[in-house]
Amino acid sequence: MKYNPKDGDPILLPEKWYDATLTAEERVSSKGNDMIVVTSRVYHDGLPVDILTYFVTGNPSSINRLKKLCAVLGINFDAGEVTADMFSGKGCRVEVKIQKSTDPQWDDKNVVAYFASTGSAPAAMGSPPPPEGDDVPF
Repeated sequence: MKYNPKDGDPILLPEKWYDATLTAEERVSSKGNDMIVVTSRVYHDGLPVDILTYFVTGNPSSINRLKKLCAVLGINFDAGEVTADMFSGKGCRVEVKIQKSTDPQWDDKNVVAYFASTGSAPAAMGSPPPPEGDDVPF
């Protein structure tokens, strides 16, 4: 088999907000806990990139993030149960960050730091206000 050695280099997206389409899958963690894996598909330079987020029962931090995602998507978190199909096909904004690896065996990777509704993420990005008056450069 012939290949390009540069294809083995990790591809990291720039840290910023992206539009995302979600898919989800129900799984069981290595410790036997129920979990939902949400895949955020974003596009960079016209190419799709998938970033996985794991929501695991028995992990309060994980469930808190799930609560926030449910709020963004309008899913009733207080019902006490969610299924993968509640997330699949939904759209939102995601803030992508780079998580540095602490183990030399693994590369740095992209993670979703925050989920936001499609209307709220640009404000969270700190977008500059539109120019006013005659100062418009065109």
